[in-house]
Order: sequence, then structure tokens, then C-alpha cells
Amino acid sequence: MKSLRLNKRVQKGFTLIELMIVVAIVGILAAIALPAYNNYMVKSKLTEATTLLDSARAAISEAYANGGKTFPSTANAPIPTAPASNAKYVTAVNYTASTAASQVGVVVALGNTGSS
Repeated sequence: MKSLRLNKRVQKGFTLIELMIVVAIVGILAAIALPAYNNYMVKSKLTEATTLLDSARAAISEAYANGGKTFPSTANAPIPTAPASNAKYVTAVNYTASTAASQVGVVVALGNTGSS
């Protein structure tokens, strides 16, 4: 009687279908994660402008309180109108006061953020 010899094949890797499924899953995750990461990076760069605006608000409030309830003129801006030397993303700061000195505006221009 001859003994039957069974050919057992031992799998030594992944099939093509399994690899294609993994590549598809990684592609989907990357398509979702990349835009979210870009938004996160832009928002983190806005922190510099937010900090600058907070300090400008405090300086303008103090100038308003000490100036007899009127805002200083544009020529006598209570905040520095040039960005700090260590500023990476703030490129310009504009302070404008109305002619009646009842309203002011502070505009911060951003640059080098990688986004418009």
C-alpha cells in the first residue's frame, strides 16, 4: 500500500488582494488626514496674530481710558505699527482711527503661512 503524500503549501507572504486592500485603506486615510493637517498648521500659525491683537487691544483700551474717552489719532498709535523682529507670520500691522476718534481699527497682515 502506497502512502498518500499530501502536498501542504505553507503560505509565506501576503496575497496580491491583501496588499491592494491595505494600499487602498492607507490611501483613504491619507486623503482624509492631509487636509485636516494643513488646516491645523494654518490655525497654529494664526496664534501669533491672535497674541498680537490681544496685546493691541490692551494697549488701545489703556490709551482710551487715559485719553479722556477718545482714541489716539493714527499718527499717535498706541501700538507698534511695524511687526516685531521675531514675528514669522505677521508682516504688517495697521492702526487707523476715525476722524472723530470714536472708532479705531487694527488690521494684521499675515504672510508665509502656506495658505492664502
